[in-house]
Amino acid sequence: MLILSEKHKLAVFSIPKIASSSIRLMMYEVTFGEPFDPLKTNLKSIYYVEWPNNNKFVYGARGEISDYFQTTVIRDPFKRLVSAYNFLFPKNITNPAMKAKFAERYSGLNPVPEFEEFLENFEAYKETAGTVEFHVRPYKNSLGSELDQFNQVFKLEEMAGFSEMLRQKTGLSLDVPHAVKSGNTSPIKFQDLSEKGRKKAAEICEDDYQLCKGYYEKPW
Repeated sequence: MLILSEKHKLAVFSIPKIASSSIRLMMYEVTFGEPFDPLKTNLKSIYYVEWPNNNKFVYGARGEISDYFQTTVIRDPFKRLVSAYNFLFPKNITNPAMKAKFAERYSGLNPVPEFEEFLENFEAYKETAGTVEFHVRPYKNSLGSELDQFNQVFKLEEMAGFSEMLRQKTGLSLDVPHAVKSGNTSPIKFQDLSEKGRKKAAEICEDDYQLCKGYYEKPW
């Protein structure tokens, strides 16, 4: 997703599972001049906000915002994949209605797969549920083919720097909220996967690591 601040000539490219909720909350205050409050906006989530000026930009036609300061936040691709899995397949659901909702969403597939089962059936999960496809889209879908076209790129571990950049550009002191937490807390490490699992994870993440070359090293 792209969020434009015409006032500050700022273009922020946000990617799912890379502090995207936190970035939206921060950019909401930049755009609308006050913190996001769902009680004031009649919105359940920051994800339903209609951002002004975004329709002026068409992906692939970057010249339209050439005078904007263009920035983004990236994350280690494998860790992002794990984060997406933890978010999409929470293990701690006990409510029968929610269990039924997940079973319907992943019709014909295990609604609570282990990580390697998810990897093995990666394409099927993407085809079955749009929310899966959305959260695991390759970086190039949002960022283009090269990172050097950005004025500044931050690693997820540098969110404090992203906040400082916003302060310098807008004059606002914005805290970095951790807006969304997954229901799974057990870490999944690349080296702990089976040979088949490592091969599939590498296949899924290869292009993203190529794009992030110089920022993150492949774990294989």
